[in-house]
Amino acid sequence: MVIRKIERIVLTISLTLLSLSLHAQEKQEIFDFMTSDDYIVGGVSVSGIRFLDTNALIGISGIRVGQEITIPGDALKMAVQKLWLQGLFSDVRISIAKVVSDSVYLDIFLQERPRISSVKYNGLKKSEQDDLVPKLNLPVGSQVTEFLTTNAAKIIKDHFIEKGFLNTSVDFVEKDDPDRPNNVILSVNVNKNEKVKIANITFVGNEYFQASKLRKQFKGTKVKNANFFRASKFIDTKYEEDKLKLKTFYNDNGFKDFTIISDSLYKVSEERVGLTIKVEEGTQYYLRDVDWVGNSVYPKEKLVYHRIRLYL
Repeated sequence: MVIRKIERIVLTISLTLLSLSLHAQEKQEIFDFMTSDDYIVGGVSVSGIRFLDTNALIGISGIRVGQEITIPGDALKMAVQKLWLQGLFSDVRISIAKVVSDSVYLDIFLQERPRISSVKYNGLKKSEQDDLVPKLNLPVGSQVTEFLTTNAAKIIKDHFIEKGFLNTSVDFVEKDDPDRPNNVILSVNVNKNEKVKIANITFVGNEYFQASKLRKQFKGTKVKNANFFRASKFIDTKYEEDKLKLKTFYNDNGFKDFTIISDSLYKVSEERVGLTIKVEEGTQYYLRDVDWVGNSVYPKEKLVYHRIRLYL
């Protein structure tokens, strides 16, 4: 009998705790409870925050005073999800503060994500820091969110990809600041790795000119030289300039409709890439007839002309 009473007490406490709290954390699910009751929301409070507007947070939750809700139910689940999707909190809980008759008073507990107290950059030269830091948007006092770090990593990678470092990696490490609660020292670790070199440039769709002739138009993007120490490195900005030179080359030879349909990089090894460029040359245009104007000394029959390509 004693054991059965203990079991009933434990079961009662467990059900009571479950019905009083909805809890959302990273990689956790919202529980679906066995029983539910209907209430009128008598009041909503917010706890746990230091910097955010409580009225704005209540508005985001969608819970209103006077609203009829079921506990547990969809209204509280949706409220937790809406707050969680803001990306500002590491913990979101909605609990019952008190019940008066058929009115329920709710408390929204929010654990704000830590804020940046300082930022350390590792793997960057001073000049590189001077170029990147103004673009990264990692100010002291801002919250560390997934969007913030993802955006900063993209900016850093794009910056070095343009300089030929296609294998750049970025890692963020948060360390609790011992002097400031809920603040972290953010370390941004950048590894540029080696510049990527070009193993091969392949053209697809070229009929009038051999690939070797087309490669010569690329002044800043070249295949690796036989001398390893003079290997050509892939730099995105120079490649864009070389594509314009290729277009000019074709236009100068009468191909006014020339277009680059697509281009793609493929990995050959950790430090080598191949480049495939698909082109559509179009029709080669010529000047069919030439008429002379102002030739007072010689008649046009004596003026020698050759078939001339149309240079655009």
